[in-house]
Amino acid sequence: MIARLKQIRREAGISAAAVAKAVGVSLQTIFNWESGRAHPRRAHMNTVHDFLLAEGAITGDISTGMLFDLIPAPDTDSQRDDRTLEMFEDGEQAASPAGPNPARELPC
Repeated sequence: MIARLKQIRREAGISAAAVAKAVGVSLQTIFNWESGRAHPRRAHMNTVHDFLLAEGAITGDISTGMLFDLIPAPDTDSQRDDRTLEMFEDGEQAASPAGPNPARELPC
């Protein structure tokens, strides 16, 4: 299920029909993506991301992978926070607090 896409779209007041039109797919396709019955192609994911970015629904720090729940958003990744805490407790030098670049695109 692509809950983050649906949540962001709704919070921004953007209809599923508007996303469908921007991407060039049917309204049912958007509903299928959001419910997890179907998965978008990479090109469609990029188009949805670019559309939401242009509409101001997301900022540049939300990657396509985050939008489509392929990778966790930085504020919900408690495992990384736990690992950083363990590193401090063990006396290791911690990595950058931001961890890996969350805006990095996933490989095709």
